[in-house]
Amino acid sequence: MLIVLAVFACLWTLKNLPRGDQVRFEATERAAIFSTPAPPDGTIRVNDAELEDLIALPGIGETLAQAILTEKELHGSYHYAEDLMAAKGIGPAKLRELRPWLDMSEGE
Repeated sequence: MLIVLAVFACLWTLKNLPRGDQVRFEATERAAIFSTPAPPDGTIRVNDAELEDLIALPGIGETLAQAILTEKELHGSYHYAEDLMAAKGIGPAKLRELRPWLDMSEGE
């Protein structure tokens, strides 16, 4: 019975976490630790980025990085993070994952 209550409490906690936050669940011998990844020391300036810069972003490979660059070449600079969803392969979930690493400004 105690195990059932513990499982229920964990599931209820997971269900009630704020939406949009990336959550990592780490089980230890004594407790469960919930954490969100910290943003990196630096961000990527998307409008000035090259292929290698974009590939450094989490979850972005060469194909997706190229799609971002192609979309920028065809339609101009990105003004908002949401503009990235015009690139094939980037949806709401991927955008949430990338948002802490994005700088949408142009030039210096």
